[in-house]
Amino acid sequence: MEFLQAIAVGDQLVIDSIVNEGGIRVLVHVLDPKSSFSSKSRETSIRVIMSLCSDLTNLNSLVSYGFMDHILHFVQDGDIAVQESCLKAAYWLSGISDDFKKAMGEAGFIQVIIKLIATKPIEIRDLASKMLSNLVSIPTNRKRLVEDDQNVSLIMQSIDQEGTSTNRKLLLPIIMSLSGCNSGRKKILSSRYLKNIEKLADDQVSDARKILRNLSSNRFVRLVRGIWH
Repeated sequence: MEFLQAIAVGDQLVIDSIVNEGGIRVLVHVLDPKSSFSSKSRETSIRVIMSLCSDLTNLNSLVSYGFMDHILHFVQDGDIAVQESCLKAAYWLSGISDDFKKAMGEAGFIQVIIKLIATKPIEIRDLASKMLSNLVSIPTNRKRLVEDDQNVSLIMQSIDQEGTSTNRKLLLPIIMSLSGCNSGRKKILSSRYLKNIEKLADDQVSDARKILRNLSSNRFVRLVRGIWH
């Protein structure tokens, strides 16, 4: 796999030859959870796939071979090294087009990624937050996220966790995007972790203040506030 990557660098003809000879299919097979390849082999496969699949044609073939399902499996249930490699691949895929973002939302990535936001390794947590930001940039995925009350609350809860000051910069824009629609605003307002946003707004954090402004424009805010008090 490393040899293929080495000879393909900067040479589109070689890349096309690898693809035409079934190289992508073989590389994806290494990621099949049912196969017996080592974690190191899976990591290498992901790295080579990402270097070879730079155009949409190759990417569509990649997905048709089961790549998306395989990386979702290891993001959800893999050892830390493979999990991080697959998360990097998922983040890469989520940044390519809205069609891929929609497909990843339908495949179940949102629920899995949100659970990683509260994880301890900083690299995993930050990658998950960046990927979620990509996914919720389209309306269908924002709607999918807010369908589950726990999703919104978990994101808001994560903002207040110890050692997540950097991660707040990634999570606040996500909440702000959710506060732009009625369903998202209602879920944020009904979360007991709204106090985390209010505290940051009191500390003059710009994104937190913008979120509260969005919330204050909601026609349900007075009713909800009245219930709370």
